[in-house]
Amino acid sequence: PLFVADVTAGGVGRIFGRTVKVDASIDEGEILLANLGQGYKANVNQDISIVTDEHAKKRKVEYVGYAIVDGGVIDEKAFAILTDEV
Repeated sequence: PLFVADVTAGGVGRIFGRTVKVDASIDEGEILLANLGQGYKANVNQDISIVTDEHAKKRKVEYVGYAIVDGGVIDEKAFAILTDEV
């Protein structure tokens, strides 16, 4: 089979031996294949920092992560979308 269900690798399964992860930006019935090393460049402007906010009376601690990263596509040929069309 082309798709093998497997939740042990942090996704919903595997296709071509690679983990498939669900993402809200991809429509139902589509799979995005990408060579991110060749097709996408990201710049980290500020590394992630973690801040805590403690609420003593509620006995609750909240953790907030924050980072500044921008990026974009540098080669559209490094991406392909598989669609489930009949």
